[in-house]
Amino acid sequence: MKNPQFAIITTTYKRPDLVLRSVASVEAQNNTNWDLYVVIDDTESSYENLFELSEYKPKIHCLQNKSNMGKNASANRVLDLLSEKFFTGYIIFLDDDDWLDQNCLSSFADTIRQNPNQSWLVTNRNNQRTTQSYTNNKTGRTQIYYPTDVLLFRRFWGDATHCLKFSDVQLLRFPTTIKNAEEWIYFCTVAKTVGTFLYNNNTGTWSDGYEPDGLTNVRPSLKMCLAKNKLVWDELLKQSKLLCTIPVITYFVFRVIKSFWR
Repeated sequence: MKNPQFAIITTTYKRPDLVLRSVASVEAQNNTNWDLYVVIDDTESSYENLFELSEYKPKIHCLQNKSNMGKNASANRVLDLLSEKFFTGYIIFLDDDDWLDQNCLSSFADTIRQNPNQSWLVTNRNNQRTTQSYTNNKTGRTQIYYPTDVLLFRRFWGDATHCLKFSDVQLLRFPTTIKNAEEWIYFCTVAKTVGTFLYNNNTGTWSDGYEPDGLTNVRPSLKMCLAKNKLVWDELLKQSKLLCTIPVITYFVFRVIKSFWR
């Protein structure tokens, strides 16, 4: 693929101003072969500036949820839309409080041209203040298997920038029994479908760090942990053909045990 097309997917909730920085980073890309899809999962905040921007910039597409659906269902909404459009390029997930490095798309495009058979590419997410990477690779390899290297043995960990060839993962979706988080379930289905991902040690996205409203000082109770594990188990059963593997089940068992180890 000489000039791959990119679809950047952003879901936003109560960050009408902050998401504009994410949008601006996409517009500032050296590679201009992109479309940005922003799903507004918020009926209370005013996203008027974002809507005005999308009205005269056809590469920016805004979708408004009628109610708060959660990050997972919101991302799935774009994946459904891309399937309907028979999109054949690559998808990138961008959080509404992060932004793309100016060379993100051009770097991914170069890697795609050099590795045309690789369906899953990963680069770093860095802290803007310290320049340190949130992405840690202790495997000594560039080909990483998500269920074992990331999930089970933690030889590759931390936030990262993911780029996926959509035609190879177009049937996969984020877990719908869970409103937010547990993205590992989606990436395990990707690994089952396409195998390993290629890690490139450069910066794909930047972050200010974790927002205060995204953290809690209260340790989840046993009841909360078990309730969340029940939702995860339901999702594993729902996608059993993709998720019932030895690494995934082993990880889940240890996760349940850890809930009691308090």
